[in-house]
Amino acid sequence: MQLAIHASSIVGGMVIPGLIGGYLDFRLGTQFCVLIGIGLGVVAGTVQLLALARRGTKTGSKPAHRPDDNEDSDRDAGT
Repeated sequence: MQLAIHASSIVGGMVIPGLIGGYLDFRLGTQFCVLIGIGLGVVAGTVQLLALARRGTKTGSKPAHRPDDNEDSDRDAGT
């Protein structure tokens, strides 16, 4: 559930500025607001993603166990 909340906030932070820019372009008759909105959305989404990653590493969550290279070579050698 927590992952869905974070994912939707990141996607929303990336999409909403582009939609606002598109609306402003429509109302003002311009063609650059959507580009600014998309740029701001990408920056906002990246910042949110980096903050989420930093918060995940601070909580001490350990990555899943991955076998060492030695374990893989033993299995590939047929021993």
